[in-house]
This record gives sequence, C-alpha cells and structure tokens, in this order.
Amino acid sequence: VLNAYKKQLKGKDYRLLEGNIISDYQLEKFGLVESGGPPMFYPYLKSYRSPIWNASVEIRLRNSGTLRHSMQFLEFLLKQYKYDSCFVAHKPFKIIDCYKYFTHLYSGPTREWLIYSIINENLRRADQDMAFCVHDALQSKYVSNPSIRQYLIRLQTTKLPGATAFNFSLPDVTGKIVHQSDLKGKIVLIDTWHDPCGPCGQMHPILDSIKGLFDPNEFVLVQICNAY
Repeated sequence: VLNAYKKQLKGKDYRLLEGNIISDYQLEKFGLVESGGPPMFYPYLKSYRSPIWNASVEIRLRNSGTLRHSMQFLEFLLKQYKYDSCFVAHKPFKIIDCYKYFTHLYSGPTREWLIYSIINENLRRADQDMAFCVHDALQSKYVSNPSIRQYLIRLQTTKLPGATAFNFSLPDVTGKIVHQSDLKGKIVLIDTWHDPCGPCGQMHPILDSIKGLFDPNEFVLVQICNAY
C-alpha cells in the first residue's frame, strides 16, 4: 500500500512511514520472544527471514537521517540487536557491546538518539559498563544535542559510579544530626525502609550479615526509616 502512494509522498515522509511499518512488523516477532512465547516457535523464528527487512534495506535506512525522528524505529533496532546478538547467539545482553555496535554503525543524530535509548532503557544497570558508555559518549563528542548531553551529564554526576553522593542531614536514634560528609572515607550502605513493610523487616538480618563482613571502623550501615 505504501509503495502504491510512493510518488505522492515526500521522500522523508515515505522513509519515516517505511521505518514505522518495518518496526511494527518486526516488533511483533521480538515481542513473542520477550513475552516468553511457546518455545516450540523459537526454531521457526530463528530461521524466519522477513520479506521487508534485509541487509540492503538496513543500509539504506541506516543512512537516512529521517528515521532519527522515529523512536519506534530506534526501539526496533535495539530489539533487533538483542534478538540477533543475544537470543540467537545464546549470549547475555551487555550494554557496552550494544553501545559499541551502534556507535560504530551509525552516525549523526541517529547515533545520538540510539545512545540515549540504550542508556535510558538500561538505567537500572548503574555499573562500570554504563559509566563507560556515558563517559565515552560525552568525551568522544558522539552527542552534540544539548538535551541529550545534559541528560548524560546529570546521570554521570548523580547516579553512576564515581558520582558524588548527596550530602544528607538526618537525625539518628539519639537525635544527633548525621551528615553524609561525616562518613567520608568509609564504605557506606544506605537502606531505606518503611515501618509497616514486612519485606523491609526481613532484610534486616541480611543487612546485619553484610555488615559483619567488613571492619566496623571502615563500614557504616545507614538505615533510614519512613515511619508514620
């Protein structure tokens, strides 16, 4: 249907619609895998070759700046990577490998938004690999978009390894005010919990066992309770 109206559409409009159609079509396939669909379908999914997605189409769309406006297409590219490089290859997903793959293949605004999507989708992985991706994206000048740069800088300075911890000031059980800066140089584990929360209470023995693994002069367990 889209090809029937190709002559009536502007080039960028056609490419954007083409990217969205391909995305919808392919995301159905990946959704079946991610949702834990019947394993009996997996051999067929692995051998299936889409009639609308192949190497030549990928190269053409990769060089299209129009598709940076389609977050749906960016989502498709990420899921395509996870499917090919993780599911089919029987390998765990590693954010640093994904980051290097896309920064090598893509450039310009499309690469910028792919970097944003990769990092935003994996915010729970606040580890050294995530820190590398954010640092490299900023230092290598892959990202020039002011909004994305500000987003990465905020992550780097607040959430990732090496960031300065928030300098809280809270009273302890005796009423003495404790500042985060008072604990500088120590290993600090912060546990936030809620008084009526059953699972929170079940964590206390586990936290005590962790505390016992360290020198009491070097380790501090700070438990912040939000009680009514």
